[in-house]
Amino acid sequence: MARFWFWMALAAAGQTAALRLIDAGPRIHFEHYFAAGLPSLAVFVVAIQMVLVLGAISTRLPSILGLVKTRLGVRRFILLTVFVACTSAALSRQPANWVVEVALATCIEVLNLFTVFLAVEALPKDRWAVWRTRLTGWLGDKGEHPATALAADRWPMVAAALVVLAAAGLSYFVYQNHPHLQDEVGYLEHARYLAAGKLTLPVSPIPEAFDFYLMGTGSHGWYSVVPPGWPAVLAIGVWLGVPWLVNPLLAGLNVWIAWLFLREVCPARTARLVLLLLCASPWFIFMSMNFLTHTILTTAVWLAALGIVRARSSGKSGWAWVAGLAIGFASLVRPLDALIAAIVLGLWAIGFGGKRLRFPSLAALVIGTILMGAVAGPYNAYLTGSPSRAPLQVYMDQKFGKGSNDLGFGPNRGSGWPIDAWPGHTPLEAVLNTALNASSVNIELHGWSIGSLWAVAIAVLAGRANRMDRAWLIAVVLIVFIYGFYHFNGGPDFGARYWYEALLPLLALSTMGLETLSEWAGDEHPIAAALLLTVLALGIYVPWRAADKYWHYLFMRPDVREEAARRKFGRSLVLIRGQEFPDYVSAAIYNPLDLRPESSEAAPIYAWDRDAATHAKLLALYHDRPVWVLEGPTLTGGAYRIVQKPVEESRR
Repeated sequence: MARFWFWMALAAAGQTAALRLIDAGPRIHFEHYFAAGLPSLAVFVVAIQMVLVLGAISTRLPSILGLVKTRLGVRRFILLTVFVACTSAALSRQPANWVVEVALATCIEVLNLFTVFLAVEALPKDRWAVWRTRLTGWLGDKGEHPATALAADRWPMVAAALVVLAAAGLSYFVYQNHPHLQDEVGYLEHARYLAAGKLTLPVSPIPEAFDFYLMGTGSHGWYSVVPPGWPAVLAIGVWLGVPWLVNPLLAGLNVWIAWLFLREVCPARTARLVLLLLCASPWFIFMSMNFLTHTILTTAVWLAALGIVRARSSGKSGWAWVAGLAIGFASLVRPLDALIAAIVLGLWAIGFGGKRLRFPSLAALVIGTILMGAVAGPYNAYLTGSPSRAPLQVYMDQKFGKGSNDLGFGPNRGSGWPIDAWPGHTPLEAVLNTALNASSVNIELHGWSIGSLWAVAIAVLAGRANRMDRAWLIAVVLIVFIYGFYHFNGGPDFGARYWYEALLPLLALSTMGLETLSEWAGDEHPIAAALLLTVLALGIYVPWRAADKYWHYLFMRPDVREEAARRKFGRSLVLIRGQEFPDYVSAAIYNPLDLRPESSEAAPIYAWDRDAATHAKLLALYHDRPVWVLEGPTLTGGAYRIVQKPVEESRR
């Protein structure tokens, strides 16, 4: 056991040192290993780890490689090596830098893999027997007794509760109950006025001082252009005063839906392992703490999948109605993702990867989808004048050019984001976007120090997939393929978030890979190693990611909210100096819904002090309000700073 704990301590030190070598942080960029100025202590730890591990494993290495080559064959072993290497690091604008980084990242992943291998190998047989019994108690075994199954099935509800607590804690203490992305501000503003029973807001009296990304103006007023599905759900949290708690609660619900679905399509033991990996996935946990749409989309899509499998097993079309309504609701949240879900689940419903549904159930699935999705028609017509023209489509065409946000290739695609590879969209850029997202999934899916896609690659290359496994793989391929036609990769916010629908299929394939490795090894050591890696990820990777990246992410801070409470801004005019994002937008979300000077709301009005002309207009319009002036993070390099107070406040 002393040897086991030594190697585990070295694995923990190695992962900590490797993370210290990565430049992530709160800025908008893909993370990379430092090109220069590598921290000496971290380099020293990795070097010591390399010497110790290579010295201990050198005699075993030929047999390990021989086993993998024998099972996979030379060609598939080469494919595995290339895939693992190419996903180990994000692309760089300089190809030579990427090659060097890939070599470094791959070496670190392999080094950590060998370290955990040595730890598991060091376990004494008597101790391993005890641990294996506990593992069986959690996961069950292939020929499990009903009593064992009952004991093993007690923890999914506990797991769901723990996910809610973890996500809620991160949302409140790390994310600080405050939006950090421009998209989140649009969703939260939309939810605020929906909670107040409004479909639009009065047009701001000085648009240039109050407008921000994803807010449009039409004949009925000022409104958020994002689809209404998620803001309508988020509005419940706004109405209750806890918008930050909505996604964490939905995450717990998603765990339970996933459990019900997995029990229908997988062996019980496999279902439990997939669920365990889901609850421990940093990608899932961090996505569950934000204000983005992906968690509610997951609820809808997984509920639809559960409805289809229940309709198939029970023969009752009621479950197909649930599935159809869920897919239709998904179209009110993220239309492209809903289309992908409709294709994947539609193929599954008509017999690809499972038994075809009966005709009444197929009809219910289609009609339910159409009925719920049709809600978008009158909503669009009210805001844009056309049922087929979504507010977001109109907004993007006006702001960035006609067709800029459409699927497909062309020189007019794109919004000019700094992390977009080139203007327009081409097949080559689609490949680059895919590579960037794959490297992000490799980091975020499990948070393992060995990379997250090893087991997925083993599952695909082993060639032992059953019907359901092929369905998982087809789902991933379709998601990746269709998003290849979109000009943007989604950026580094919360992993490869445009691929988030692939979360459950990837976890299922990862589980399949672990089970394949266990069969090759003749024991469950690979699964035990995966669980040890997961413990390290939860103890090291998740706290590092939370503190290093998502604390004041993109320099969005709740300082204005806190200053308003501490200084008692009251019915004042607060001018924010700096950029629209993040300086002004961090404050804009706390504005009253009615910005007109005759409004009776006794709340501060936050305006963007963008230039002298705007400044003069604001002072004239709100002449009866005390004036505060704050400089934002882009000017201060940190917290907001008060640079001007009202006269009566200065006298105190």
